[in-house]
Amino acid sequence: MNYERPELLDRLAAEYVLGTLHGAARRRFDRLFLESAAAREAVDSWQIRLAAMVDI
Repeated sequence: MNYERPELLDRLAAEYVLGTLHGAARRRFDRLFLESAAAREAVDSWQIRLAAMVDI
């Protein structure tokens, strides 16, 4: 899978933060999260977006 594609990374980060990414896909993303600043930024972005919804 090409994790360099921003739209794919964004979608995976969203699923990761929402808790809907399971099994092998989640384990792969866990590794990617540790190795990739872009993955960490995508996760942070989704956490911020969702936190803003909770604050409403």
